[in-house]
Amino acid sequence: PPYEHTGTPISTYTQMKGLKALGYETGVLIPHPDAVKGVKKEFIEDNLIYKVPPLNWGETFLEDVFSGYNIRWYLGLIEDILDDFNPDIIHINDYVFMSAKVIELFKAKGIPIVRETHAIEELCFKTRLFNRYGLCSGPESPEKCAKCILDDMYTTNELFTIRNLSVYLGKLYARFNYINYLYSLFDAIIFPSLSWKEFISKFVNIPREKGYIVPIGIDLNVPRASLSTKVDSKIKLAYIGTIANVKGFGILEKVFKDKDVLSNDFILYIYGSITEPSLRERLIDLENSSMGKVIYKGPYKKEELPEILSD
Repeated sequence: PPYEHTGTPISTYTQMKGLKALGYETGVLIPHPDAVKGVKKEFIEDNLIYKVPPLNWGETFLEDVFSGYNIRWYLGLIEDILDDFNPDIIHINDYVFMSAKVIELFKAKGIPIVRETHAIEELCFKTRLFNRYGLCSGPESPEKCAKCILDDMYTTNELFTIRNLSVYLGKLYARFNYINYLYSLFDAIIFPSLSWKEFISKFVNIPREKGYIVPIGIDLNVPRASLSTKVDSKIKLAYIGTIANVKGFGILEKVFKDKDVLSNDFILYIYGSITEPSLRERLIDLENSSMGKVIYKGPYKKEELPEILSD
């Protein structure tokens, strides 16, 4: 914030706020289109922000391990930031639209690195375990992931497919091994839950002495303007977020169409924008089949969240 109000940016913002309250100095490094001509340094709401040019994620994902002099200009910008801020610790929440080569640079500078692993971006070309067939079980092999990348492309002849599959196989094999190498460079690796740590450990070697579980905290000390004074036995639930398959709408739909679930006394409010036209009819059908227990409230603005949550 104020540039982006999604999961990792909000988490990072909250961490910075907490660290500053403890007396530490913080600075954040983000990719941002404002910085196309180089580093842009600014203070926003007393937060020190360094903006760097965003890189093409797909290209960077596949080429990172082979990069060298071709991104020397980029690593030079990062080194200038390190010299300006002189950090005692680097804390990585994610580096989408950046090069993983920055991790090698941090290590070469002798700066301790903490990696907080929220998601699967390092190992998934699409940055999320979801394809047109639904949820994916994970990057089990270069072959599986190469076919997933090609699957979204236009129909091709057999020779074209063989050639491209071979290219992706090589680059993904290198990528997976490179990520394992990078994880050996981290001084501490943080996971929000034990289950997520166990999942990532299927694909990346996590040294036992470096792994930590630190749950993502939620500040419940927020004003609630309209606390009800009467006792209401009805359970009030809310889904607040983008309405999309990748956000698990299919799971929400399945649960709240279940007859046993619908036999309970509750109401579910759904807030958010519908990103896929095909989901609009399914959402209307979910409302209708719930006998009034599921209500779609439409899109919302972030400024409206305190009022929504207070209800």
